Amino acid sequence: MQVGIFGGCFDPPHNGHLAVAEAALRTAGLDQVLIIPSAQPLARKPGMVASPADRLNMCGLCFAGEPRYIVSDIEAHREERTPTIVTVERLKKQQCSRDRLTLLVGADKLASLPDWVRAQDLFRLCDILVCPRNGVDMAASLERLRTLGARVRTLDVPEAPGASADIQAALREYTVPTELSPRVAGYIADHWLYLDRRILSVEKMMTPKRWQHTLGVKTQAVRMALIFGIDPLKAALAAMLHDCAKCLPFEAQLSIAHEAGMTDPAFLSSSAMLHGPVGAVIARNQFGVVQQDVLNAITYHTVGRAGMSPLEMCIFVADATEPGRDQYPGLKRLRKLAERSLEAAVLLSLNLTKQYVLSSGKHLNPISDATARWVTPLVPEELLPLTYAGLP
Repeated sequence: MQVGIFGGCFDPPHNGHLAVAEAALRTAGLDQVLIIPSAQPLARKPGMVASPADRLNMCGLCFAGEPRYIVSDIEAHREERTPTIVTVERLKKQQCSRDRLTLLVGADKLASLPDWVRAQDLFRLCDILVCPRNGVDMAASLERLRTLGARVRTLDVPEAPGASADIQAALREYTVPTELSPRVAGYIADHWLYLDRRILSVEKMMTPKRWQHTLGVKTQAVRMALIFGIDPLKAALAAMLHDCAKCLPFEAQLSIAHEAGMTDPAFLSSSAMLHGPVGAVIARNQFGVVQQDVLNAITYHTVGRAGMSPLEMCIFVADATEPGRDQYPGLKRLRKLAERSLEAAVLLSLNLTKQYVLSSGKHLNPISDATARWVTPLVPEELLPLTYAGLP
């Protein structure tokens, strides 16, 4: 077979990488492309790059669906980057002994290729397939390589890989670049890669049990975000901070609420109601969250509100259905609805809460009641019967 070797950091893998692999199969006559994430690059600052294991997993998501893409861990588990010739020799020995190998190289690496470790052995074992990059003149480098005996040709690719640094910069602003597939974006959100690591300090504000709940809500919120076309980065951010005020004493919550000018008695009545809006104040003032839809999702994650956005509904339902939740009546059905309709899941959750509150002899929060009246007409007619709390 004609096997392509497509190595790199893939930090993260994106649609530009996918375009290169597709072009290699379509126009270069390759039968298979090995995707090989490198080991941890020692030249980069710690924490500024995803781990080899995470990059391997993201490559699996990015290149899924095409059996001719094979994601290989031949380098990912090593402690440092391996010279390309060593990887090629290992491939020839372990799995590609009868295959003709083609090394995919970016045009920005072309000029330095003759200086790679044992370059002549590399040229003997591999053809070279060059991926053009805007602004890179390849003519002189191609001529030099050919005089050195390299079998080199250029790849006809409509979209060269973009700069990973630009993608990482967008992610730090909680913006999903168009170059990322939803599955990769979801993985990044759930594993908190490239995002502001200061948010992780919220763990210090929580008990261990509350922190585990928070991580569970994040996982569930990202999962639901991918189902319903919601920004997974914002879902993860809101989930991480939704309970940031939960473990504060009620007196401390009241103090923050009064300082912020909160007067609504529906929130001021208890910590169970107040920790949402107080959490939004902390998210804004302490963690620098400026996205209003994220702040709304934190504020209303316990009671909801009329006019909830999809992100708000996502966090509201994820809080009630996260994997670590103790079983309660209706939870199994609520989790199933959470995969079909946000509105139906919100209404069922509200009805389950109403049933519990009234059976305990307490009064229902008027905001929740208003939320139920608002969301009921939005529930798909065929799902409406499943939103009643009394069903088994």
